[in-house]
Amino acid sequence: GSRSSEPSDHASCALPGDTFARDHITTNFSSPEGEGFRPSPQGTLTRNDNGDSPIVKDLKIFANQPPTAKIAAPSTALECDRVVLNGSGSSDPDKDKLTYKWEFVDAPPGFNPPLGLDQPIVSFLATVLGSYKVQLTVKDDFGAESVPPATASFEIVSNPICALKLTANNLDLLFNQLDHGLYETLVAVNNGRKLLTQGRSTNLVDDSVTEALEQINLSIETFAELHGLIDLLNEQLATALGTITTMLEAPDLTPAQSAILTKLKLKLEAIEQVAAEISNELEALQDKLDSGQPGISDIRSALEAAQEALANDNLDDARTSLNSAYQLIRTALRESKRLVHKKKLLLKNLVSAEGLLSRSTLTSQNENGPTPAQQTLGNDFIITESVHSSILFQTLDTNVKSLRLRVYAISGRLVFDRDAAGSKVWFEGLDSRGAPLANGVYLVVLTVQRGDGSRIASQVQKIVWVR
Repeated sequence: GSRSSEPSDHASCALPGDTFARDHITTNFSSPEGEGFRPSPQGTLTRNDNGDSPIVKDLKIFANQPPTAKIAAPSTALECDRVVLNGSGSSDPDKDKLTYKWEFVDAPPGFNPPLGLDQPIVSFLATVLGSYKVQLTVKDDFGAESVPPATASFEIVSNPICALKLTANNLDLLFNQLDHGLYETLVAVNNGRKLLTQGRSTNLVDDSVTEALEQINLSIETFAELHGLIDLLNEQLATALGTITTMLEAPDLTPAQSAILTKLKLKLEAIEQVAAEISNELEALQDKLDSGQPGISDIRSALEAAQEALANDNLDDARTSLNSAYQLIRTALRESKRLVHKKKLLLKNLVSAEGLLSRSTLTSQNENGPTPAQQTLGNDFIITESVHSSILFQTLDTNVKSLRLRVYAISGRLVFDRDAAGSKVWFEGLDSRGAPLANGVYLVVLTVQRGDGSRIASQVQKIVWVR
């Protein structure tokens, strides 16, 4: 066959045996050996008039074309955020299937590359601050690689909300531990009351009281940890508020960023107020367990009084003390539930604050040297506005035919897809079937179709949806 990249009209080859018995035979031919040629195109054999070797007509052997790698990545990512590196925009002119190879050619000390470096999309949690550079090479089925490989650089910067989130998560665990401890204390005290009523052995009753006292001691230790975390949270809030105040003073701040940062500052101040309320109520609850003052009724003193009465075989006094402890624990549990509610409010405000911070620091997408039109996909291109539990996405590009919004779960599953004529599209927090989305973090991609037919995709943005 021919090694030309153009189709060959005629090529001769000798075929054995009964090949000459037919006027026309269609068969497969092996392509020339060597890189850059695609295999086994079809040709048609036609018998030569003079009886010689058949003529091969319409044998087409095309040169294999290499693929092109493309990376979509943020220019800046926040600490504690998820960095998404998207290579799915890579392409092959021959429509061949691609394989992917990601490499971190530059990263700060302490960074461990994520798994899945052979996938189109790679993501990891931003925990190590510093500058990064990634490289993507794609290869087609026939070994041709993208030359040069695509590269993208980005930076992970400090997130004033990150430390707050970690502390708040630890608070969440301790509050759950405290609530569970109070419930176990209630069960132990109630068991002691039942044993007394049934006239069972005082040793069994004393075992229940001892168990309740052990739970109270554990709960009091939990209070000490909670107070320490509340103090740490207040320090971190003060640092975060100072950072936001400094950001608000930046001379190159856009009006949209200024508005978002102002909202963020108000949100942090609201968190500060909730933290102060939690601290006060925590002290009141601790006094119910152990006031540390003689003559003031608390759960510990009531349980110790019951234990002393049991040692003296004074069952009436033991019953009275256990009933008192039981009522105090029930009251403490109600107050603990209120604290859990305020803890949830604090966590909800933190999620909202993180979303605001992400919106205030959005930067343009890194797509291997974007065109001027692509560069507008930064702070001034996508505007999000919350109106009556909906979000408006809008482009400032004046030459827009339609805007497509795709929303993905953090797992990568597409949950919403909408096309809208013009430069605006609304998102009401519903999936494609019309069912309300659960509260959480979602990924958003907007694609603009311009008047000239070209399409421009935005960077992957994150939204926090909280009803």
